[in-house]
Amino acid sequence: MVGGHEKNSTLNSQQALPTVRVLVVDDNLDIVRTCAVLLRHAGFEVRTASNGHAALKLALEFQPHIVLLDVGLPELDGFEVARGLRGDLTFQQMTLIAITAYGSEENRRRAKAAGFDHYLVKPVHFKNLLSLIGFQSQPGEHLL
Repeated sequence: MVGGHEKNSTLNSQQALPTVRVLVVDDNLDIVRTCAVLLRHAGFEVRTASNGHAALKLALEFQPHIVLLDVGLPELDGFEVARGLRGDLTFQQMTLIAITAYGSEENRRRAKAAGFDHYLVKPVHFKNLLSLIGFQSQPGEHLL
């Protein structure tokens, strides 16, 4: 039982590791689809939303560890979504990352005040994003 049994034990312990859940929110469907495919390929469990209202609803159901959130959403913008998530005790340990085309200091200040942990300006290189969230694989760990 030395050969196969040890290998099966290793596989079973790997399967027991929890999957990191990521919610991707952007009104640009091409960005949402591309990001979702790349994240799934990297081993993350991914759900997507294209507006703020859907994001809040899906977050309650999906309980993500990480949310990648566009700031410039129509109707309910990313700042409002972030405040809504942070206002719920369920999401206090979640990592919230702004991914936006708005790079001004004012928007960065607003993002921090709304509860974002990180602020990335588009275009975001996937390798950099993966490196950032790779460090976030345990819920509640923050780089800030």
